[in-house]
Amino acid sequence: MGFIKNVPLFALLLVAYNVIIIGAAATNPDTNILDYQIAEFPLPSGESWIPTNRDVLILIGLVVLYIELIKSTQTATTTVVEHTFSMFVFIIYLVEFLMLPQVADSAFLILGFMSLIDVIAGFTITISTAKRDFSLGGRD
Repeated sequence: MGFIKNVPLFALLLVAYNVIIIGAAATNPDTNILDYQIAEFPLPSGESWIPTNRDVLILIGLVVLYIELIKSTQTATTTVVEHTFSMFVFIIYLVEFLMLPQVADSAFLILGFMSLIDVIAGFTITISTAKRDFSLGGRD
């Protein structure tokens, strides 16, 4: 559990995305693995929802963002270090998006934007929580 508390989860998602995309591009450059359909789910409307790998990565990104926001409410010293690492992870997302043609994809951009939200919200929530804790502790 300590690993999840101290490592930005968007870093793990970044590594997974790179392994999937760059690995697949190296083996078969003509196909985009993100376009593969995973399953088909019939809906009550009579239509079917057919998620792709791209959809699943974005949904995982939303779950990761939620977990990261929950982690931001902690006021431990390691939280500030984790936010700093999160900033580096966002910078890597940004540089890769701008420089690597394999990841010039809307799904990668969305994950990078989620990483930016993690950085901004993380610092904001941590500062707000620390202010509240400090003001409550000072009134004894």
